[in-house]
Amino acid sequence: EEHNMEKSLAFGDTESDQDILDAVDFPICINPNPVLRKYAEEKEWPMFYLNGTPSLEEIPGYVSDKLK
Repeated sequence: EEHNMEKSLAFGDTESDQDILDAVDFPICINPNPVLRKYAEEKEWPMFYLNGTPSLEEIPGYVSDKLK
């Protein structure tokens, strides 16, 4: 079954998440490891460094602005 990834987002923290991050409109890296950080920099993906459990409220404006 094919899924429509329009306006989809995904969160990732390691290189094992690259495939899903590449597939969505809005990839978000949370505390990326060095390998994913380098890839995200090349792709110009947003990266956030958070303590504890991330929540959408801690990612100011990015998600809400993109999903409007």
